[in-house]
Amino acid sequence: MTSNKNNPPNKNMSHWIIEAEKHGISLNGFHTSKLEDLKLLINSKLPMFETHILPYLDFINSPSYAEDFLKKAPSLVILAIPDTASLPRAHKMGISSYDECKNFLIQKGVDQNKNNYSVVLINPEGENKKGGIIISRDTGLLLEVVDGTVEDISYGINPSISYQIDFTRVGHLEDKVIWNKGGSFEDKKLVKSILSYLTLNPDSFNPLFLRGYFEVVITQTDEIKFIDYKVNKMYLK
Repeated sequence: MTSNKNNPPNKNMSHWIIEAEKHGISLNGFHTSKLEDLKLLINSKLPMFETHILPYLDFINSPSYAEDFLKKAPSLVILAIPDTASLPRAHKMGISSYDECKNFLIQKGVDQNKNNYSVVLINPEGENKKGGIIISRDTGLLLEVVDGTVEDISYGINPSISYQIDFTRVGHLEDKVIWNKGGSFEDKKLVKSILSYLTLNPDSFNPLFLRGYFEVVITQTDEIKFIDYKVNKMYLK
């Protein structure tokens, strides 16, 4: 997981919503629970980075759990997610020891609200070379990919791939596909690979896709990993 050098790191859709709300801009319709989103992603069985969620008290009282995970993942991403919007989230990349995890959480004041936080440990498996978002609705599907990170899309970086399916059109699937950007053989291959995980019914006229908002990355070894999944109605309108 990397970030564009010219932009602050790790700012995705959730971060923009939180920042907007801090400035009095109400985006309640888009706000979701990060913890519930993660659980939804895990239960979806979509390919994702190895992720473990545990209550903060379990993290503190059972250090061997995190230590065992660190043996498999020498560099972790750690998130502290509260169960209430009144408490701040915290995250850090490149964690390499249990003590570093613990000290980071104490520094962020998580220990002052022990019963309100869950700790998420993620093995990012190195850097990614592409990032993308998918919005899948009843009326259509949009998939955009950048040669960078998902965060770059939040900053308006022009995608290398912008692929759209308009289900309001009549005809075969190819009659409903719109390539706003890209369309090379490699682009089509990547789009097909990503959408294969979301395809519920591969019909040649009206294929059925899993509905929702998704964030996805392509690793340096060309693996596809989903990193976010939301089903809030505002994303599906």
